[in-house]
Order: sequence, then C-alpha cells, then structure tokens
Amino acid sequence: MSSQYGSIYDRARGTSNILAQRLKIEMDDVIAELRPDANPLLVITSKINKKPVTSYKYEWFEEDPAGRWFKAAAAIADSATTFTVADSVGIQIAVDDLLKVASTGEMMLVTGIQSSGGSTTVTVKRGVGSTEAAAIAKDAYILVMANALPQGSNAPSEKRRNPFVQYNYTQIFKTPFSVTNTLNASAQVGEDEMARLRRKAGEEHAISIEYAIMFGERSIDLTGEQPRTTTGGVLESIATTPNKLEKTLATVTQGDFDTFLQKVFEYGSQSKLCLASPSFLGLFTNWAKEKLYVTSNETKFGMNVMSYVTPFGELKLTKHPLLVDGYDGYGIVLDMEEVSYRPLTGRDTQLVTNIQAADEDGERDMYITEAGVQVKLPRKHGLIKLT
Repeated sequence: MSSQYGSIYDRARGTSNILAQRLKIEMDDVIAELRPDANPLLVITSKINKKPVTSYKYEWFEEDPAGRWFKAAAAIADSATTFTVADSVGIQIAVDDLLKVASTGEMMLVTGIQSSGGSTTVTVKRGVGSTEAAAIAKDAYILVMANALPQGSNAPSEKRRNPFVQYNYTQIFKTPFSVTNTLNASAQVGEDEMARLRRKAGEEHAISIEYAIMFGERSIDLTGEQPRTTTGGVLESIATTPNKLEKTLATVTQGDFDTFLQKVFEYGSQSKLCLASPSFLGLFTNWAKEKLYVTSNETKFGMNVMSYVTPFGELKLTKHPLLVDGYDGYGIVLDMEEVSYRPLTGRDTQLVTNIQAADEDGERDMYITEAGVQVKLPRKHGLIKLT
C-alpha cells in the first residue's frame, strides 16, 4: 500500500505505530514507595545512599578501625616475658608500645614482635615504672596505650594495617505480568486489571529485592552461556561482626541488650538503625517504653521509626515484616553510613511494556532491576538472635 508520502512500511517506528512498543519507564522511586513498610531497607538505601555501579561485579576497599583493647588468650604467669595472641590482635601492637593490664595495673613495654603460623608472639619487659609484674588471668583486658621511644631514636616500628578488597555482585530481578486481549476488551468493574497487576507486581518486585539484599548469598555461576550472579545480603556481610547478642527470649535481659549496644556504638556513627522482628520489638518496647519516642523526620520514607537514646548512641528501630518464621527474634543493627544500594548504571528498576511475542493475543509487561547491596565494615554493625 502506498500514498503520496510513500509506503506505510517506510515510516519511522514510533509510539503510535510500533507493533510491540517495548517502552522502558523508569520506576525506581515508584517501586520503593509502593509498600515502604514491606521493604524498609530498600526504601532507605535507595533514598539516601544509592550508588550506581558500572559492572556486575563491584569492589571496594575496607580497613577495620584500629582496636586498642584485647583479651589475654591464656593465663600469663608473673615471670613470663612472652605471650601469644592471634594475628588479628598482633597487628594492633608494635615494638616500643606500652601495654596496660586493667585488672592488675601493671604496665609492660613491648620489646619484640614475631608472627608465625597465624599467631603473633609478643615479647615484653614486665613491671614498667612503679608497677609490679603480676599474674594475668585468661580473658583479662589489656590496653595498647601508646608508644614510648628513647631520645634520639629512629622512627618506631610500623603496625601492619593494610586495606583489603571486598566485593559483591549485582543480581537480575524480573517480574512479568500479563492479560489477554479478550480481558482488555471486556467491561471491568473497579480498577482496570492491567493497572491492578502493574501495582501488585511492583510490590512483589520490591519485596523480592528486599529478600535478596537482606538474606542473599554472594555467588557467580559460569556453567551456562551467560553468568548468573546473586548478591550477598546484609546477614552474609555482617556475619563476622563481633557485636552479637544470642540468647533465648526467656533468658535475655535489658542488661544484656545494653552491653550489646555498648559494643555496637564503639565504632562508626552514633545513630544506627535496627531492623527488628515483631517478637524482638515487642520485648524491647516492654523494657524501654518510657524512653522510646516516634520520630517524624522519617515520615518521608513512609514508615514509623522509634528512637531509643542511650548513653552510647541513638538507636532507631523499625519493624521489618520479613523477619518472621525462620528469622523471628532477629534484630539487625546497621550503621547506614556504611550501607549502600548499588544498581548497575541504566539498570535500576524499570517497567518494560509490551514484551509479548508478535503473535501473542494479549499484553505483557515486566519489571526488571539489576542491583546489589554493599555493606562495609562489620564492626560497625550488630546482630541480635533471640530463640
């Protein structure tokens, strides 16, 4: 068929004449706001700490905060001039450092450091100053105070602290939905079915992402024609945190929780977020109901956040509906300055329309996201597990 303008088949494709329009509609903010109570971590990170990446594998440097306290790994006799610590402790200590034993008051001078086979041997001069050498009990606290150098000395020994590389992967999430053209042409009562499916599928898409960034395990599968990657979630990322409270609901006390908070706030921000399971939140509000208040500055996220001000820092708590059943009793404390949502550039949540086959008698759309999460420095976070 032709006209004075030429064949209709020569016209440029546009939104009015393309057979399957396959339009991409940016939906990242809309998706996050559909059910903010169901996916609070996605909502908060995508709003305040979104950092697009340029590769499905993304890397970053980490360096643990330098600790000053350690515990004696075994009892140390008053006459001993050497003791052994794990390498993770040994990197805190250098020759010419002064150590102070809190329980006995003894001060020691480090005269030698030797690392071998995963442990470090520390050689010391005992009873420095007016202090006296005394037996040191297992698990006694020892403080790395400062170094003390003789006059005219060279630069002191360096402590072996180097940043290390961490990494994670993005994950591809897809949520399709469709209706037949017969249904589209039929009179419908109430909300149009395609509009309803678009809303419900959006909620499910956001919740799927939330599950992954909470509970996912980092992996890459190269056995297929193309790689399949999964993102490592929050629980995997903070598994090595020393800040843990693991007890039964029947035996845990408010004192246990206060000791836990003291550890959690030792490093990082003095305001942290706790994603709380309903059972933990119920127990906690009984302890601290007179000290809790609902903050208003989080209303832009569409969820209530309770603040608990402690001598160690401010803890903000919100109920997380995914922390049920197998994760009931959990509380996940996060330093949000170290948590980021990492979408692949150009692959944050989009609605792709009309993806049906050319001969399919219907309409099919799909939400698609490629993104991951980044959680840095486990020492700045904490984990509560109450069984």
